[in-house]
Amino acid sequence: MRSVLRALDWHFFAPQRLSDLALMRIACVGATLLFFFPLWSQQLYLSQADPILFRPLPTLKVLLLPLGTWGARPSAALIGIPTASCIIPRPY
Repeated sequence: MRSVLRALDWHFFAPQRLSDLALMRIACVGATLLFFFPLWSQQLYLSQADPILFRPLPTLKVLLLPLGTWGARPSAALIGIPTASCIIPRPY
């Protein structure tokens, strides 16, 4: 039994080439962006939803603290600026 576990451990956790790991990271991020790309209309809809529905995680509250009070909801402009500057919009 130990030899089987040792073989599985070597198969899954053996040191790999850095180029293989980099290509795997690029493939995973590319697939994530391809399949889970947030639509602009959905982002704007969620930013204009009722404020009662906005219950952020404590970490998000801390990250948004410089932009307003504790638990302040980000505006549509705050969503649009990073999207326009970091993500190349794709045609719809």
